[in-house]
Amino acid sequence: MSVLVAVALSMSGVAALANEMPKEIQEKVGLKAKIQGFLGLKKDEQKAKTEVKLDDKKEEAKEKQELKKVTAQEKKQQQIQRFWDKMEFRLGVLIKNQGKLADRIEKKIIAMEASGKNTASILELKAKLVAARVLIASAKTALDDGSKTVKDLDTTDSKAALKQVREINKDILEKIKAVHEALVDVIKSINDAKSSPTPSPTPSPTPTQS
Repeated sequence: MSVLVAVALSMSGVAALANEMPKEIQEKVGLKAKIQGFLGLKKDEQKAKTEVKLDDKKEEAKEKQELKKVTAQEKKQQQIQRFWDKMEFRLGVLIKNQGKLADRIEKKIIAMEASGKNTASILELKAKLVAARVLIASAKTALDDGSKTVKDLDTTDSKAALKQVREINKDILEKIKAVHEALVDVIKSINDAKSSPTPSPTPSPTPTQS
């Protein structure tokens, strides 16, 4: 007898035995099977819910971690921005002061011109002052550009970001230094012009009578 035939006979025997059971027992056995099936489904459902909860917790933890990174990034940006704001204010004051000095120098040149000083000296002083004002404008532009750069600065590496801010500050200070040196040169030239004698007017030739 083959194995398949034996299994078939065994299953048919079980089925026949089940049919011979009293109806009440059959119902109980069927109910038990249904309960077991239901419990199995409940376990699967509970397992699925647990897996979902675990996934939710992982996702929530991941979101919190990302939020911490963003928050830390924002704090770095704010700290660097405050650091630059102090520098920007100081640099702005220095540039403004150089502008005021240039205005005072211009008034002196105008006064010298009105007093009849050497025209060549006056023209030279005016040219030097114009050059100094160009440097002032360049420093102002550099400050504006620096503010824009710092605002859009990548602060992922805070040390590198701070280094870049310091470099911007250094470059603008160099420009302000150049402005100051140019204005000092104008002042020196003014003092030299004041110490030189004012050319006396050439007398008109006296007409001779023929």
